[in-house]
Amino acid sequence: MAPLIPLAVSVAGSLGASAGTASAIAHGMATAGTIASTVGSYAGVAGAGLSAVGAIREGQATAGQAEIESLMAEGQAEQERLRGGEEARLRLREGDRFASRQRAAYAVSGSKISTGSPLLAFADTALNTQEDVFALGQTTQAKSGMFRSQARTFRQVGKSAKSSGMFKAGSSILSGISQATRSNP
Repeated sequence: MAPLIPLAVSVAGSLGASAGTASAIAHGMATAGTIASTVGSYAGVAGAGLSAVGAIREGQATAGQAEIESLMAEGQAEQERLRGGEEARLRLREGDRFASRQRAAYAVSGSKISTGSPLLAFADTALNTQEDVFALGQTTQAKSGMFRSQARTFRQVGKSAKSSGMFKAGSSILSGISQATRSNP
């Protein structure tokens, strides 16, 4: 705006305007420039404010999504725990049925089932069943624990997103104020 002021004074003088008129025109242009600069500064601060609100909302949205994902992971952990319990129950039942068939087969053959090889076979069957159930329990615990760990991670992501949104908002506001003070000293 400043380079235009001498030009305006020169044009006003060549059109026959008095020096006072030319000075008034120059003063008006300078005032208009100041107003425009002030309006620009306020617009910059307002833009920074809107950017800050957007950053906060973005952080809240990300945190909300992370909370949903953490709830889903917790649900998966519970489902895995229930599935593992049911699978173990079924495996015990299967082991009992197998042991019953073994006892029936030995009884039909006329073998005494309370001693010797039949007794060792029953013990072996029971041990194998218990080992299978134990292994299922270990696998179930590991899978369920993995899902619970994911849930904790999602919750931490949500907390970080909220904090990040606040930091971005503060940065936007400070940047807007800094630009406004530079352009309108």
